Amino acid sequence: MTDENRPKNTISADWVLQRILDGKKVRLRNAVIEGDLDLSKLELPTRRVERTEFQKQCGLSEDVKTVDSSIDIANSTIQGAINFNNSTFARDALFVGATIIGKAEFHGTTFSENAWFIGATFRGDAGFNRATFGKDAWFVGATFMGKAEFYGTTFSENAGFGRVTFGKIAWFDRATFGKDASFDRATFGKGTEFRYATFSRYAGFDRTTFNEDARFDRATFSGDAKFDRTTFRRDARFDGTVFNGDAKFERATFRKDVTFFETRFDQKLDLNRAKYERAYIRWETVNNHLNYQGAAYLTLAKNFKNLDYFEDADACYYQYRRIAQSKKSWYGWSKLLDIIAWVTCGYGVKVWRPVFCVLGCVVIFASLYGLFNGVVSVGSSEISPLSLNTAPLVTQNTHPIEVSAGGASWVDYLYFSAAALTGSTPSEVRPIGEWKYVAVIERLMGYLFLSLFLVVLTRKMIR
Repeated sequence: MTDENRPKNTISADWVLQRILDGKKVRLRNAVIEGDLDLSKLELPTRRVERTEFQKQCGLSEDVKTVDSSIDIANSTIQGAINFNNSTFARDALFVGATIIGKAEFHGTTFSENAWFIGATFRGDAGFNRATFGKDAWFVGATFMGKAEFYGTTFSENAGFGRVTFGKIAWFDRATFGKDASFDRATFGKGTEFRYATFSRYAGFDRTTFNEDARFDRATFSGDAKFDRTTFRRDARFDGTVFNGDAKFERATFRKDVTFFETRFDQKLDLNRAKYERAYIRWETVNNHLNYQGAAYLTLAKNFKNLDYFEDADACYYQYRRIAQSKKSWYGWSKLLDIIAWVTCGYGVKVWRPVFCVLGCVVIFASLYGLFNGVVSVGSSEISPLSLNTAPLVTQNTHPIEVSAGGASWVDYLYFSAAALTGSTPSEVRPIGEWKYVAVIERLMGYLFLSLFLVVLTRKMIR
C-alpha cells in the first residue's frame, strides 16, 4: 500500500514490536496496524518454566519471554497475525474493540495483570491453550469467527464471556475457572466442549444458545451452575459431570437428546418448565435432589416412560404425589383422599399395597369379631347316610335337624373374616346380631381392594 493510500493512524507492526523491545508502553486508538505482531522476532528477556511432556508436544517451550510493556490497543485493526506464544505479560494487555485479521495465538501465555478483549473480533483462529490469566479475563461481547481454543487454560480470577459469539468450535476442555465464570447470552455456533473443565465458583450460562453439540462430560461445578432459559439445539451431554452446587435448568430447551449418565447432583436440580424430548437420566441420580415443581415431576415421569424406564417413572410419580400430599392442608377432603390412595395402592404404582391391605383387613376384622364375640361356630346333629341304613328307627324321626351354636376360636374368626372379604359365606361360622352388617362392610372392602389390585396389576402389565 502506498503512503498516499494509507488510512490515517496507520502503524507498522515493526514499530509496535520495537516499543515492546524497548519496554515502552504501547497505546493506540482507532489505528491500523500493518503486519504481524510476532514476539518470536524479538530478543526479549526469558525465564525458565517447567513444561509437561504434553505441553512440549503442543509446542510450548520452557523458555518464556517476558514483556514488560503495557499494551493498550483499542478500537484498532491488526491486519496481520498475532504470535504471543510462550510469553509473560508483566503489565496490562488490553485489546478492547480490536479486530485481528489473522491468527491470534497466545498459547502458554501468562497474563499477570488485566487481560481485556472486550468487544474484540477474531477473524481467524484464536488460541489460548494452556494460557494463564492471573487477574480478571474479560471477553464480553467478543466475536470469534474462527476456532476459539482455551484447552487447559487457567482463569485465576473472574472470567467474563457474556454475549460472546463463537462462530466455530469453542474448546474449553480441562480449563480451570478460579472464580466466577459468565457465559450469559453467549452464542456457540459449532461444537462446544467443556469436558473435564473445573468451575470453582458460580458458572453462568443464562440465556445461552448452543447451536451444535454441547459437551460438559466430567466437568466439575463447585458452585451453582445456571443454565436458565438456555437453548440446546443439538445434543447436550453432562455424562459424569459433578454438580456440587445447585444445577439450574429452569425454562431450558433441549431440542435433541440430553444425557446425564453417571452424573452427580449434591444439591438441587431445577427442571422447572424445562422442555426436552429425551433426557437420559435415572431416578436414582436425581432422587432427593429434584427441586419440587409439579410440572417438572410429571414431565420427568413421562420422559421415563418414553425411555422404557418404567420403574423410574413410578418412583418419580410416587414421590411427586407424596410431596404434593405433604403440602396440602388438612381442611377439606383432598388430603384425606390422598392419604387413602397412598395407603391402599401407592397412588396406583405399588402393586402389592392392595394385597397387604387385604391381609391387614382380615386380621383387623378377625380381631373385632373375637373381641366382641360377633361370630359363633355352628354345630349340627345331622345323620349320615350310613346311620340311615343301620338305624331304621331313627329314619322315622320327622323332627327338624337340631342345630347348636357355640363359641368360636381365633382360627374361626380369621376364617370367617377371610371368607367375608372374598365374598363367600361359610356355613360353619356365622355372624350374630348386628355383626352381619359389619360382615357386609368387610365384603365391600374386599371388592374394592380386589379392583385396586387388578387395576394396578393391569397397568403394570400392559405397558
